[in-house]
Amino acid sequence: QRRAEFLLEVEDVPQAEMALWALAKHRADEPKAQMHLERAKFPEALKVYYRFLGSFATGSIDEARRLLEPLRELDTSMAQQAEDMLNEKEWA
Repeated sequence: QRRAEFLLEVEDVPQAEMALWALAKHRADEPKAQMHLERAKFPEALKVYYRFLGSFATGSIDEARRLLEPLRELDTSMAQQAEDMLNEKEWA
């Protein structure tokens, strides 16, 4: 968290915003999560993909699954990667 906050002090780093979004979501701090999501300057497909990754990493598998369809509509390749990650987790 400190590293992401430090990066944002230096310049806009959308990956840092998404890392802080995932932490805020994990802590159930919706206002802070929304703030970081809005500040992340990514194309929409990447933003959805990072939301998927954050949900997946914090164990919110149902949320990650819900993001597959919007991701599929935006970028089928990223959606396939996300789906493969979910399938690998199920087989582990």
